[in-house]
Amino acid sequence: MKALRAVTVLVTADHGQIDVGPDRVDYLDDLWPDLPTLLSQPRPAGSSRDVFLHVHAEHVLKVIHELSARLEGRAEIRAAGELFDRIGPRLKARLGDVAVLPAAGRQAWLRSAAANEQRFRGQHGGLHEAETTTYLATLTD
Repeated sequence: MKALRAVTVLVTADHGQIDVGPDRVDYLDDLWPDLPTLLSQPRPAGSSRDVFLHVHAEHVLKVIHELSARLEGRAEIRAAGELFDRIGPRLKARLGDVAVLPAAGRQAWLRSAAANEQRFRGQHGGLHEAETTTYLATLTD
């Protein structure tokens, strides 16, 4: 094989990650045991850094206010539709109604739907700068 000359290699990632750990998970159904009765689907969408809850329409505002109070600054709680300028119907159906966006280094999930949050040490999906930065490196000879 002949040596390649004048080659540039680009390495990229679509996002970064932040440090997380199982000792920094807020289980929403532990903090608020009645929460599952307000959900229209038992499992959240998203990840432990961007939790999307499917909530019965008549309880959306209650869930936003109650989780905001119970998480006391450990997460930002918003109506999921506020996060996007426009959203198609298929994505809207999958995302759910309420977004829980944990603070840097924290995660949130439902204990009744426990998954990766119990073992991951790095995660992405939230609004922290390290999670939203796109990386690009170039290697040239």
